[in-house]
Amino acid sequence: MKIHYLAPGLAKERRTFAAMLEVDLAHVVMLTETGIVSSTVGADLLAALLPLHGTTPEALDIDPTRGSMLLQVERHLAQTVGAEAAGALSTARSRIDQGATFRRMQDRAETLSLMDAVAGLQRTILALAAEHSNTVMPGYTHVQLSQPWVFGHYLSGLAGRIHDDLSRLWAAYRLTNLCPLGTVGGSGSSWPINRETTSDLLGFSGIIEHARQGRDIFYMADIAAAAAMLMADLNDFATDLQLWSSVEFGLVELDASYCGTSSIFPQKKNPVALEAVRNAAAIAVQWPANILSICRGMGSPDIAMRTAGFLGDALKTAWAMTDLLAGVFETLEVKAERMANRAGDGWTTASHLADEMVRDFGLSYRTAHHAVGAIVRHCIEQKISPNRLQIEDIETIPEFPDLMRGHVDGDWLRNVLNPHTFVAAAASRGGVAPQETARLLTLADATARIDETKIRTEIRRLEETRAHLVARASALAVDAKHQQDGSNEKT
Repeated sequence: MKIHYLAPGLAKERRTFAAMLEVDLAHVVMLTETGIVSSTVGADLLAALLPLHGTTPEALDIDPTRGSMLLQVERHLAQTVGAEAAGALSTARSRIDQGATFRRMQDRAETLSLMDAVAGLQRTILALAAEHSNTVMPGYTHVQLSQPWVFGHYLSGLAGRIHDDLSRLWAAYRLTNLCPLGTVGGSGSSWPINRETTSDLLGFSGIIEHARQGRDIFYMADIAAAAAMLMADLNDFATDLQLWSSVEFGLVELDASYCGTSSIFPQKKNPVALEAVRNAAAIAVQWPANILSICRGMGSPDIAMRTAGFLGDALKTAWAMTDLLAGVFETLEVKAERMANRAGDGWTTASHLADEMVRDFGLSYRTAHHAVGAIVRHCIEQKISPNRLQIEDIETIPEFPDLMRGHVDGDWLRNVLNPHTFVAAAASRGGVAPQETARLLTLADATARIDETKIRTEIRRLEETRAHLVARASALAVDAKHQQDGSNEKT
């Protein structure tokens, strides 16, 4: 049997069935309260729609040959309350603004769900950062050893990037959370509708003022861009962990539940969870570009062609990868001792030696930098490590500053080159010194609490709005029924 051409569209609309019913309920409440439809018709429609709330599309006995989900609902209503009452449902609206409204509600819900997951990742990372606020580790630039880092400091930086992701998602959410219902086909309506009523009943923060903008999907590009930026950050986090979990680095180890085995190499512990994140991030690059490409149709009048059904799947992917990475961080084994042992490798504190030469002996930084470069080259050639360096090893090289001769000893050199000395000294704002790391963690924790509170507050608000919509629709149906009964008794 051939698939009906409307079947794929109906399959997509199934995801938005709950939001579609809420739009119908809010619309009927508004039509009834404004007197656009009679209380009798409004009561009949509400009485038929309310039992569908909380059900699945299967309750409608869907037949693809009968058209979109809007028409499937009308068919169900016609069978329940009659064709005349069912036909009143589309008064003062079209499939254009109806569809735009429930799609925004679905996109809003999925964006909020993603933000909730991102806030959870932020909290997990900060918990690990608090455990390792004093864990000194080697730092890298160009994937080469640079200066000592602190693992908790590194993690608090990740939390800061996550907060930026949440800020971008919130900005997209605000653009999404505007109600297009009542813009109809782009010219408004001749009926005395109350758009603020339906907007409030559906939990929107306001209405889309201009009827021509009711069907625009540019807000989807904002969501997609924010989600793609999030995926870019997740890619960075996953890449760091994959590199540092390799045998060559050995700074962290993933829990076995996030790893796979090899079909031929029994010794391998493959970081497949991190690879999944990185693969998904590669695809995410195209999300905003694809939506903008969709908008390059026949210009602004071509609104019917502007739909991005893949956005829901994209947000689900971002949610899944965020949740996956949260699990990785939550179970991550940090090799603190190896981090500390590697922190001074590769002369990572050479820049600090140059700083101390400037500070203690009045050299210019360029002179000190040149001298330290020569010292490092000499020690590498002679296989002398920083923690075993003696003044006799280097004071004979030509580049050794005359101002220092006879004024420093091996203890001074080894202390200056110690990674913990460097960390303690790096106390500039945002640095790795203990007091700065503690301040950054406190700041990140406070920011995370604000982020979580905003998200949980919005989730509760929407839950309460849905409950209020059902209660208001139920009360209106009951009142109309009582009025109808009273009128019948008088007759």
